[in-house]
Amino acid sequence: MIKEHIKRLKMLGYDEYSLDSPDRQGKFFEAVERKYDKALQATIVLPVMQEFSVALAGFFNDGKDILDLSFHYQCEPVSGILKLDRLTVRLDDIRKEVYLRDERDLMSAAKLYQLIAIERDLHRQPMLLTEKSMSAKR
Repeated sequence: MIKEHIKRLKMLGYDEYSLDSPDRQGKFFEAVERKYDKALQATIVLPVMQEFSVALAGFFNDGKDILDLSFHYQCEPVSGILKLDRLTVRLDDIRKEVYLRDERDLMSAAKLYQLIAIERDLHRQPMLLTEKSMSAKR
C-alpha cells in the first residue's frame, strides 16, 4: 500500500528530482515511510486514527519560486490504511489547503504550481483606478 502511494507521488512529480530540490533523492519518501510505520505502531498501542505530516519543497521558474508543500496523512487503526487527507501549499504570500476526497484527486506538482502561481501573480498586479473606471462603477 505505501509503495503504491509513493509510486503515485513520484509519477505526479512529488519527489526531489522532479521538484529540483537540493535535498537528497528519496529523503521525502523515506520520511513518509518512517512516519507511516510509526503511526502504524501507535495504532497498536492506542487504536485511534493517527495523523502525521511530511514537508517537501519544490523549485520552479529557474529556482526563483519556492513551493512549500506539506502532505497531511491519516492512518486508520486496525486496517492500517494510509490516507492522504490534504496538502498545504505555499508560494510567497499565497497559502492554500487542498483537501482530497481520494488520492486520485491529487494533481501533478507542475499543475499545482501553475495554479498557485497564477493566483500569486493576480494578487501582485496593481489595481488601476482611473476616473473612467471609477465612474463606471457608480
